[in-house]
Amino acid sequence: MSVYIDLAPSHEQLAEIAQLIDTCGGKDSKIGVSCQKLLGQTREKEAIHLILNNMDTVWINDNDKDVECFFALLMSLLVRSGHERLEEAKEPLTTTLAQSTDRAPLRLSILSYIYNSYNSPEWRIHWFKAILKFCLISNQYVAVPSLIEQMDRLFCETSATTQQQRDVYFFVMQLSDGSPYLSNIRLKWLQTFDDEDLNSIRQNAEVCDIIQRAVLAHIADTNYLFEPVYICNAARLLQIVNPPLYELLGILTNATVTEFETFAEVQKNFFQNNEILSKDFVLHKMRILTLLSLAYTSDCIPYHAISESLHVPVEDVESWILETVNTGILNAKIDQENQVLLVSYALQREIQIAHWQSLKDKLIMWKENIQSMARVVKNARMQKCSGQQDGLMPQQDGGQVL
Repeated sequence: MSVYIDLAPSHEQLAEIAQLIDTCGGKDSKIGVSCQKLLGQTREKEAIHLILNNMDTVWINDNDKDVECFFALLMSLLVRSGHERLEEAKEPLTTTLAQSTDRAPLRLSILSYIYNSYNSPEWRIHWFKAILKFCLISNQYVAVPSLIEQMDRLFCETSATTQQQRDVYFFVMQLSDGSPYLSNIRLKWLQTFDDEDLNSIRQNAEVCDIIQRAVLAHIADTNYLFEPVYICNAARLLQIVNPPLYELLGILTNATVTEFETFAEVQKNFFQNNEILSKDFVLHKMRILTLLSLAYTSDCIPYHAISESLHVPVEDVESWILETVNTGILNAKIDQENQVLLVSYALQREIQIAHWQSLKDKLIMWKENIQSMARVVKNARMQKCSGQQDGLMPQQDGGQVL
């Protein structure tokens, strides 16, 4: 969308905007005349309201440039008028732009222009949500992933509060059911809660229910890494409001099929009363996770060991291996002759303190090696420069350096 800059006095700019509405609306539109009367009585605020209430008229015009010009002029006026006028215009602008998907690319371009017209956290967040919602209802899905990727940058640039971030994440969760990026958004929403939040929401049945549903949805999704959810503050609330769900989350984080089958036997009602998860579904996922744990601890695993750990017949082992490899969390080869699994890579299900310490030690060693190499290179360069200087110095007939 082109940028239109108009530095005319506000009353002249209002008259021009109103006249543009009449141009777009045709001969029956009388907004310009009404606006002129209000301006003649120095009633600029009412003139602005008149324009905001009649913006839909501009969409009658088939010329995209005229429509763009109208919104550029209007935003120029509103920004100059200050924060109060912008807040008053927020909802009418959202309605006129997002109420229809007709000429969707133009509407999206104007929404983006408005988003960039004024830099305040509330303004940017409001229009970010409006743009995202419009992309989804107008089937412009190609723009959605880039919008999702921009969220963290938006929060950083606007210094958004934790509550504002939580609201945006929840907004996306409501809009984007079943989308591939939803799992990450759901996790970020859960991670916005701290200890103080838990004390306040413990008595809020609605929020507690949303947290439980978010955790259940994470389990039901195509996820195989549960530690980030298990250790977040929101999940800890489950210890009080839904202990079986918290126990199951712990099993998915670091346990095996054996522990799950014990849980399923003790907590029969958990699955009978659950609309999202079934016992068979979780058992299926636990077999993949159990194989993943085996693969992380050994690079050569006999079929019989896999069979015993997954509680499946030996003849089914290869199908479980193939399914786990297809998830992308395991890279391995099957040695059918020797009936073993040869592991190249396996995703680590849980990062414990010992693992962090090991990573720290490796980084320290890497840093020391780099520093040592840097010293060697520096010394070699100094010796080379010294040799070059010796070769350039003049000598006496006897070959001695002066």
